[in-house]
Amino acid sequence: MNETDVVKVRMQAQFGNNLGRYANSTDAYKKIFTKEGMKGLWRGCLPNMTRNGIVNIGEVVTYDIIKDHLIHSNIMSNGTPCHLVSAFAAGFCGTVLASPVDVVKTRFMNSMPSQYKGVLHCTTVLWRELGFAGFYKGFVPALLRIGTWNVLMFLSYEQMKIIMQPDSVHRFSPQENVERAAKHILFKEKHASVK
Repeated sequence: MNETDVVKVRMQAQFGNNLGRYANSTDAYKKIFTKEGMKGLWRGCLPNMTRNGIVNIGEVVTYDIIKDHLIHSNIMSNGTPCHLVSAFAAGFCGTVLASPVDVVKTRFMNSMPSQYKGVLHCTTVLWRELGFAGFYKGFVPALLRIGTWNVLMFLSYEQMKIIMQPDSVHRFSPQENVERAAKHILFKEKHASVK
């Protein structure tokens, strides 16, 4: 829900000249809609979707790669400590990949309608004003937020796997599970065509 993200971003940016800009979230929705229309509530939708896609791809892909590497290199065994380390490391990767888009998205959502001509203009202004480091502004808080979320999500995911498939979870690596699933699908397709 992009409009909720716009309100959250603007409420969090209330300091200095912006202090007291909105009394509460309901007031923020009303004022944004009144001054900027529906377009104001959907401001930054494309960078928001891009950011979410990058974070999700970064986290999900790297989680299994890191976990697999830790297990097959005998650094850790398949269990909660391995899942915790893999999840936080995946959060780090997701944050590194998504931070530039996240910073642009936040700047764009928090800007006044006439401040930037569009997302690309916002990006070039950020580059001119702050350079490369500007795209990683707020990296540590973002990492702590995403890393914590990943730990909770992936630990829950691994526990659900144990509950749903108690026999197969610890016998096979994620790569072996993918290969087994592919063989199962091919076997079903082969026998379906024979009938």
